[in-house]
Amino acid sequence: MAINTGSSFFKAKIRRWRNIRSGWLVIEPTKLVVYRQRFFRSLEEAGNFETNHLRAVEVDTANSGVKITFEVPQGEATCEVFSFFNRDDAHKVNGVLSGLLIEAGEEKRCREEELARAQRELEEHQKQVHENFVKDIWETTEAIWSLVKADYSMANAVITGDWNEAKRQYSTIWQQADRLKSAHQIELITPLQELDEKMRTENGEEAIKKAGLVLVNLANQVLQTETFWETWLRNENMTFPITPNWNHVPYFLLFSAWHFETILSLKIEDWIGVNNGLSVLLSTADVLRRCYKIDLDGLLDAAKSASEEGDKELLRETTRRLESALVMSFKTRRFEYTNPIQ
Repeated sequence: MAINTGSSFFKAKIRRWRNIRSGWLVIEPTKLVVYRQRFFRSLEEAGNFETNHLRAVEVDTANSGVKITFEVPQGEATCEVFSFFNRDDAHKVNGVLSGLLIEAGEEKRCREEELARAQRELEEHQKQVHENFVKDIWETTEAIWSLVKADYSMANAVITGDWNEAKRQYSTIWQQADRLKSAHQIELITPLQELDEKMRTENGEEAIKKAGLVLVNLANQVLQTETFWETWLRNENMTFPITPNWNHVPYFLLFSAWHFETILSLKIEDWIGVNNGLSVLLSTADVLRRCYKIDLDGLLDAAKSASEEGDKELLRETTRRLESALVMSFKTRRFEYTNPIQ
């Protein structure tokens, strides 16, 4: 039988394959089929091999044959040797299989390139999600810091009788409260309205009390971190740990409040209050270092030493430097990106 090159498959007369002495090798687009020749009977299928497992082919010129290597899934590669009655058939079979190998190689390369592209896109998307998440963390943290600072600055201005400055700081409190409400539905309207009344009447003692209630309300809501997480947890790319995260924000609030509490205590020379404040700052600084990547240990140690020596000027300078370091952290927004797709 002549080799048929006009159909969708290719076939060649086999002289020998394994224990078969006569048959046909039929090459189809997706598989190779071996048929055994039976006397006075139709052809019988004796074996088949999927072409996507084809890995190599070479001509055995001496035996008018070809050696075909197949890759077995989860196993070692196997070799099949076919010899043909016609030497040309060996070369033609080799040519057809070599063409299939080239096509398979090209398809594999395209698949790998597509997978690599999809992987890069997924990783880039993942990284962008993380950057947006951390940006949200830092912006919220900065708003909390600014509100706490304005609250204490207002209280200090009330104490010194500078109502113009107190009202300026009061305006900043409202701005930061609006910022927090817009971003995360943190609602401070009730304590702010109560504070507003005392500010309008310039009732100093009551204004300071209401300023304290603003921070109490802020703290109560910040401690409910699940409200912060809600939006992000709906994103499947946020199912693993990242720092800083919303669980760390309450520590920043605590640090902020005690930082300004310490400064206020220093202004009225309340050294017990100063030492108590520094003690809290030292205990919460580890979270800022590990999670926010802000290392304040050296400054806090210097502040502690200045307090113990009663050096007010050095302590003021150290707290100013500490505040500058924190403000700078809002610009750098440090975080460590770890690719979870490995």
